[in-house]
Amino acid sequence: IGGYARVVGAVRDLQERYKELNPVYLNAGDNFQGTFWYTLLRWNVTSYFMNLLPADAVTLGNHEFDHGIDGVVPFLEALKSPVVVANIDDSEEPKMQGKYQKSVVIERGGRKIGIIGVIHHLTNTLSMTEKLKFLDEIAIINAEAARLKANGVTIVVVLSHCGITIDRKIAAGCDEVDLVVGGHSHTFLYNGSTSGLPDVAEDSYPVVVERAGGRKGLVVQASCFTKFIGRITLYFDDAGTLVEWEGNPVYLDESVPKDEQIMRELIPWREEVDVLANRHVGSSRVILSKAECRTGECNFGNFVADAFVDYYTSRAESSDEWTYVSIGITNDGGMRTSLKSGSLTYDDLVTAVPYENTVDTFDLKGQYLLEALEYSASRFNTADVLQISGIRVVYNTTRPAGQRVVTADVRCRVCKVPRYEPLDPNATYRVAVAA
Repeated sequence: IGGYARVVGAVRDLQERYKELNPVYLNAGDNFQGTFWYTLLRWNVTSYFMNLLPADAVTLGNHEFDHGIDGVVPFLEALKSPVVVANIDDSEEPKMQGKYQKSVVIERGGRKIGIIGVIHHLTNTLSMTEKLKFLDEIAIINAEAARLKANGVTIVVVLSHCGITIDRKIAAGCDEVDLVVGGHSHTFLYNGSTSGLPDVAEDSYPVVVERAGGRKGLVVQASCFTKFIGRITLYFDDAGTLVEWEGNPVYLDESVPKDEQIMRELIPWREEVDVLANRHVGSSRVILSKAECRTGECNFGNFVADAFVDYYTSRAESSDEWTYVSIGITNDGGMRTSLKSGSLTYDDLVTAVPYENTVDTFDLKGQYLLEALEYSASRFNTADVLQISGIRVVYNTTRPAGQRVVTADVRCRVCKVPRYEPLDPNATYRVAVAA
């Protein structure tokens, strides 16, 4: 299912089918990462194929900054679509200045539509954003929407890479906004039965947020990884008030044709990619599953955290140590898909763990290690649940926050034979993490 050729095929079909209804094509960010294509070819392959069917507006996601400012600026310069992000302060990053705008105004059916872009205000904690500052979304949107309205815009759309929780707050707290087109949280919204679909719907499509005075704000998201594209049709009266809507995500299964132009254009790029992508790197007797990693210990998380420790076992500094580091820590966010059982290629590995992080070590006092475990216990069912090697921990999630670690035993480092000992808040432990 999915794939960019199907995305383009479906979008072109919808543009033709709804041409009398003034279609608008939007992209909510995170166009970087996820496949071997990006790992090998970076922004140039991404912008090249996006430019074959330019969106009417694009916002940036946190992954666009995974290779720093120098990794995103060439992408911004190459992209034919207007890039909109209103809540970035780039005063200390001159390379970013002038490469994007707060909003764009397009015309459809004689009406001006303002599209405001926003990115999560904590993006600096999620990626390599250097000296960029990220501002509160709602205050920025309200200011920009007021400016657009004063300049004759009658319809306001927010293109958001903030996640469904903030998208709902935007719809509730920004009275001039008619629609929030969201990303980041990979939320699947859908109407009707999801039987036969790969995702379970969190809510209806769109989410309807009631505001004081009777006006409504709508929120849409369409999952992730090109499994779906979102489609919504909005109807406005002569005064520019939203009065009706209908829509649902389109499932990009094998019945959706791949766009022929995209398939032709892929051929020369694919030759370069396949040489490395198809290289055999190993095998697994079991599926290394990501599915359970947000709700507890998972075998894929164990595999990655164990690999961190394994990398350092040959670097022990004395004969009294069996390893240089005995604890490895990762989380669900670093693993994007499961790894199948059987023979594995470089492409399989990079698709499952796409980030080119280094594995770094540091010494950490036991009390802070305990705090990290407590934090993990408080983040059940999120990407922040820790996957660990070298710690045996029992949680009781019914206890109050800060008291959920029942027992924690740590694998020794300065010992010839590994064994587990109770975590000592005053001791110092060496930890390996992806950085």
